[in-house]
Amino acid sequence: MKSKNGFTLIEMLFYLALISFLSFAVFSVLNIVNKERINSLSFSEVNYQGILISNLIAREVRGAKSAVIEGGNKLIIYKDQQEPVIVTFSGGDVLFEEKDKDIEKLNNFKVAISSFMLEDSTVSDESNSISLSFIVSYNNKLDVSDYNYSKKFYVSASTHQEK
Repeated sequence: MKSKNGFTLIEMLFYLALISFLSFAVFSVLNIVNKERINSLSFSEVNYQGILISNLIAREVRGAKSAVIEGGNKLIIYKDQQEPVIVTFSGGDVLFEEKDKDIEKLNNFKVAISSFMLEDSTVSDESNSISLSFIVSYNNKLDVSDYNYSKKFYVSASTHQEK
């Protein structure tokens, strides 16, 4: 009797096809998981940056004596006997400038700001109201995905003037 020490050609082709199929399935699942991770990161980054910018500007306006819009892309916020705080939209970034401090970019490199709109919505002499809207978009140049996510944010805040 002859003993069998190896695989036949059919068995080898079958195992090769099985390994190929399993490899394809694993890499497909990993690709889907990676795309979902990028989508989730971009969604959270856009929301985080939009809320951060909105809250900072609203807080500064609420704590000020007056706020003035200059040129449609610059908001000058006057506080009690201090140099004003200046918020400017320039080239896809929101810049924040205080006296004796460096100009700070409010958004990070992962997002771009567009459609920055300032509007004076004052209705009474007792306070100065500012409305602001802007779009935060995920910066797609950072990864190879073609996922685009943008969200529009609205801010409305009033100064408090004491009598």
